[in-house]
Amino acid sequence: MIAASLSLGWVQRLGWTLLHFLWQGTAIAVLYAALRGLMGRRLTATGRYTLASLALAAMTAAPIVTFLLLPKAGGSTVPAVSWNLSAAGWQQLLPGVVGAWLLGVVAFSLRLAGGWRFTARLRAVSHPAPPEWQQTLERIAHRVGASRPVRLLVSSLVDVPTVIGWLRPVILVPVESLTGLPVEHMQALLAHELAHIRRHDYLASVLQNVAEAVLFYHPAVWWLSEQIRAERELCCDDL
Repeated sequence: MIAASLSLGWVQRLGWTLLHFLWQGTAIAVLYAALRGLMGRRLTATGRYTLASLALAAMTAAPIVTFLLLPKAGGSTVPAVSWNLSAAGWQQLLPGVVGAWLLGVVAFSLRLAGGWRFTARLRAVSHPAPPEWQQTLERIAHRVGASRPVRLLVSSLVDVPTVIGWLRPVILVPVESLTGLPVEHMQALLAHELAHIRRHDYLASVLQNVAEAVLFYHPAVWWLSEQIRAERELCCDDL
């Protein structure tokens, strides 16, 4: 039954889509690198982050568009590909390609689900920070422009201040941070995390993780994701 299902027309189209993304993802990454190199220092951190995010969005959209544009009939309607293999040869390999991709997506999805579960546990086992620090957070939030209510929680499971949640965001801080760091240093860290909340970076990170899980097999996706994460931190530093 599995072998029969993997020979269906949509599986053939999906297989060709995955193969086409090998050159599409590379082309998008090269174009991104060229644009960033040409613009150079004229781009701010926000500009570089936007450019990288648009490139990742293009990578995500490319397979969808390709799948829709490929002929619905498989086999001979698909043009031959080089790499010393005929179209008929690729047709025989496509079910295996799709099967391997599905296994990879499942593995990365399980890892992603485990991360969400751990995040939920972080929130559950944390406790509210002292009232004076919650008031400090609210004052900084007003200055940064973070309009949504944000709770400050203390956790023994984090090493650095961390934002979790999008609709009901909270900031987790290590137990020793509120007493072991200078007040000015702690305020700067809280301002940085509030900048993440103002920019909706938690939601953007979730969508980015989903793109990584689906397009995991292309190195350019991981390289571009690292660029996005680095620029995201610089954007918050600027704020």
